[in-house]
Amino acid sequence: MSYEILVNNPGTATVKNVVVIDQVPAGMAHPNGKILRRELGNLPPNATKSLSIVLRATHDGQQCNRVTVESGNVGNTEKSMCTQVMPRPL
Repeated sequence: MSYEILVNNPGTATVKNVVVIDQVPAGMAHPNGKILRRELGNLPPNATKSLSIVLRATHDGQQCNRVTVESGNVGNTEKSMCTQVMPRPL
């Protein structure tokens, strides 16, 4: 499964030291582990940066991927995206 994460700055000042932290749910896997961290640097006003994260389902059921965006001067925000993973047909 591929998740596209969009980080935008709708404000009038640069957001500094932006970091995206993806906490991989228990029923999914990524080759780099359960906590993925990507530093995006500074985000100027009206700018958007995107990144893709590909996860592999290891269990069926609802899997909720939680992403936190941290910055050095604006604060943090968190969003989740849930996916229903269906069992493989026999």
